[in-house]
Amino acid sequence: MASEDANNSLALDRVRSWKDAGATLLLSFTASHRDPFTISVSVLGVDDSSMSFRWLLFAVDPNGPTKPFVSSDGVFVVWLEGASFCLTDEPKKSVVISRGPFCCILTETRASAFGP
Repeated sequence: MASEDANNSLALDRVRSWKDAGATLLLSFTASHRDPFTISVSVLGVDDSSMSFRWLLFAVDPNGPTKPFVSSDGVFVVWLEGASFCLTDEPKKSVVISRGPFCCILTETRASAFGP
């Protein structure tokens, strides 16, 4: 149990470090009874019971007017009670959060708000 607690702590620390750095993540969600989806997010908050992420979709036609064609934003919350965590560093830093039929994979796509 101690190694599971240590792993959970490392996962929470990684997500907190992404928040502090302003990193951009790819959030992939799957469930046995739903179609999977993936979206770019940034971390809003992390505590022992939940993680929250902000997403933004914005599409502008590069050849047309500068007004957006599509825009949308929102918040995802992942509730952590009973969840297990897995960390990977290859090919990119990731945190996998799973519980029952649900799986959420967070993958670093940009390490900070100011660079690659």
